[in-house]
Amino acid sequence: MYRNLAVPRAATIRVMIRILLVLTFAAGLTHGQVDPGTISGLARDASGAAVAGARISILEENTGRLRLDVSRRVPVDFGLAVGAVTQSVEVTEAGAILQTESSTLSNLRTEKAIKDLPLNGRNCAVR
Repeated sequence: MYRNLAVPRAATIRVMIRILLVLTFAAGLTHGQVDPGTISGLARDASGAAVAGARISILEENTGRLRLDVSRRVPVDFGLAVGAVTQSVEVTEAGAILQTESSTLSNLRTEKAIKDLPLNGRNCAVR
């Protein structure tokens, strides 16, 4: 009596597994069908050189949101012009004079300064 029920259950499980596998692979294939729009281009300074690390946002004037038709590719190049000077900084102090003839690093410590160094809980016999 139970033996006849086992065969249809096994067949049903096999069919369900096949359907699940087909749906899993079909979902991966449909993801590749989306073709989003892209905006590409260069930001150039007044001399024509590319500006490294420039970020450009294109927004619709009426809504203030980005809108680009699906699968549309828009090449846009931006030229930056030099603006008026609005603020200037003038440094009048001279920096510290460095010794550039030698790469020697030295510092003199007295015996008292060495004895006064904290030992961080270590028991040092020399004192």
